[in-house]
Amino acid sequence: MSTVYCHPDGYKINIARGVMTMTNDADESVSVPIGDIGLRELGERLIDLSDSEYTAGDFAEQAGSAIASNCVRTLINSASQGESMVALRTALLDLQRLPHPKRAAGGFAVAMVNVLEIGLKNLPKGGV
Repeated sequence: MSTVYCHPDGYKINIARGVMTMTNDADESVSVPIGDIGLRELGERLIDLSDSEYTAGDFAEQAGSAIASNCVRTLINSASQGESMVALRTALLDLQRLPHPKRAAGGFAVAMVNVLEIGLKNLPKGGV
């Protein structure tokens, strides 16, 4: 298996024998078949995307996502609800300071929704 991309937060893309596997930081993965022609087409498309010009809104969206990721890390490692509330408040204030606040909020929301979905899915099941 060959790792073709590894994000600092633990996300990975691997290729092995015609299968591309993408893994998130919770070690959940999805695999899709891809052959040599598909790899070439994907590579060309990724190059096209990387050559596009980013707008200030695009950078705000990325910054919003980074704020959410940092907030989640702090929430996971916090020792109390008070500490968690301070982290969330700080993240929201940082978000408001960014240019293009709607785009920044979009980036924040996208990063947070996946974490919330996984957390809710894994809540303990119990009777009332």
